[in-house]
Amino acid sequence: MTHFGVLKPGTAIATDFNGITFRSRLEANVARFLTDLGLRYEYESKSFLIDGKHYCPDFYLPDMDR
Repeated sequence: MTHFGVLKPGTAIATDFNGITFRSRLEANVARFLTDLGLRYEYESKSFLIDGKHYCPDFYLPDMDR
């Protein structure tokens, strides 16, 4: 944050939705969208090993895991 309360570009604002604190407003909005669509999601619940590196997606859709 600057001295005047204006966020620097790229600064995320933690936001609560449905009892979960998301790292940013964008993530909370995605959660709202998924909820409105009736899709179950898990937030940062799974990680995957891809090319020797761990990757943790923000959202995992368990009903779409085939």
